[in-house]
Amino acid sequence: NEEIENLKRKYEDLTSKLERQLAKNDKTLQKLEETQNTMRDILVNYKRDTLLQHKARSTVIQTDLAKLSEIKQKSEKERNAYLSAILQIDGQIRELERQLRELGKVSAIQNGRVNVAHAKRKRVLDQELEHVLEKAEMKRDGLAKIEEKISQIGDEANENENELKRLESQLVEILIEQQKKLLGILVAKTEA
Repeated sequence: NEEIENLKRKYEDLTSKLERQLAKNDKTLQKLEETQNTMRDILVNYKRDTLLQHKARSTVIQTDLAKLSEIKQKSEKERNAYLSAILQIDGQIRELERQLRELGKVSAIQNGRVNVAHAKRKRVLDQELEHVLEKAEMKRDGLAKIEEKISQIGDEANENENELKRLESQLVEILIEQQKKLLGILVAKTEA
């Protein structure tokens, strides 16, 4: 009987010890679950609205940058077309000036008579030169406008890129704050 009583006591002691250990483990598990929930809440919800606003704003900026890039490419093609046209017109101007110089070397009066064909030719060349000079001026004005547009596009793109960098910096700050909060929780739990 005594042996049975001893076994019962040992059994009860062991059962009691296991129940205490189980209760302790339940408390530890509960604390770990609370910590996990707190950490999940920080990861999911910490400055969530700000992060969503940043995401929306950065998407808009990236879309704007893509549009600006496309417009800039088209404008640069247009600028190249203007430059090509100006080079061609400059060649025409040089040729007309050369022809006028050649005509200027020959006198309009030959054998005591006015060479009407010579005078007409000179007048036609003068008119052509005037027309080509006007055309060149128009092309140069167009080129200046395109270059101004390209410059404005570059300025706007720089502003957008700076805004994007600012948003990225703010995002990094938020992530650092988030990590500090998580580390604070982990440190507090390891010290406890």
